[in-house]
Amino acid sequence: MVRFGILGPGQIARRFASDIQLVSNAELVAVASRSLEKAEKFKEEFGAQIAYDSYEKLAQSDLIDAVYIATPHNFHLEQAKLMIRNGKHVLIEKPITVNSRGLEEVLYLAKKYKVLVMEAFWTRFLPSTNRVKEIIEKKDLGKLNQVEFNFGIELPVDYPEIGRMLNPKLAGGSILDLGIYPVSTTRFFDQSDIVSMDVDAHLSELGVDLDMSCTIEFSSGLIAHLRSSFSQELDMNGLLEFENGYIIMKDFFHSQQLIVNGQKVDIPFRGHGFVDEIESFTNTVLSGQLENEVMTYKVMRDVMQLLDTIRSKAKVYYEFEKRESDD
Repeated sequence: MVRFGILGPGQIARRFASDIQLVSNAELVAVASRSLEKAEKFKEEFGAQIAYDSYEKLAQSDLIDAVYIATPHNFHLEQAKLMIRNGKHVLIEKPITVNSRGLEEVLYLAKKYKVLVMEAFWTRFLPSTNRVKEIIEKKDLGKLNQVEFNFGIELPVDYPEIGRMLNPKLAGGSILDLGIYPVSTTRFFDQSDIVSMDVDAHLSELGVDLDMSCTIEFSSGLIAHLRSSFSQELDMNGLLEFENGYIIMKDFFHSQQLIVNGQKVDIPFRGHGFVDEIESFTNTVLSGQLENEVMTYKVMRDVMQLLDTIRSKAKVYYEFEKRESDD
């Protein structure tokens, strides 16, 4: 049994806490928040045993084997380092860190302290996503020529610029929050070298990206059209075009239905969609392995480097990154 603690009792942590109850070898034991009131409320709702009013107390607890970090992006690095140094396995909500520099720090410490570190990118674990990967690898529809993945939501007109999604101090912007889905899903389906990349972005007055569009050509011949947006709703049905047909992934990032050459195929996931991800993480912990077979170090590095490149081309930089590079 892997005993979990949760950092950051927000909305995504609520779905995680609900789904962990469907995993036979995992148990939610504790939750930590800077607000004890929030932690206590979360504890009661999801049947945890302990509520902590500091992340340090959870890190030092002997009752916890692993921690799920569900706080804003910019906090992931320091919180992961705190947990790792206290011997905890860490499952970190995407993006695992803000940039490759931070990721390398996390992976270095994970090796040093012999713990598992994994990015919580649930899409790669879903049954529908893996069915598509199987079709690609078996070439059931011939060669994959083109993909289109979009993730866009329209923020309310009165959404504050200092709100998490648009705040540069919190690593805001559509690329890291939403764009990671098109990017990581594409790389799950094609790991060949990148031949060319064109990026266009619309930035806010504070310098974070409201919209991003990217076209990538791979050495396999695949062309990927990827978009993310906080200014408009986008069609989030993924489209894959093959030599001999097509696949539509309904709501590609949490798809439960594929349309393969016009034929609907229902492939439901369990719970809110986090069960397969949690099971994979806990199985890796219990096996004694220090690298998950799906979210390997290589995979996490590849996606983070690609996000770094996209942000660089979009001219999205965070002030705290400049301070880090000066240290």
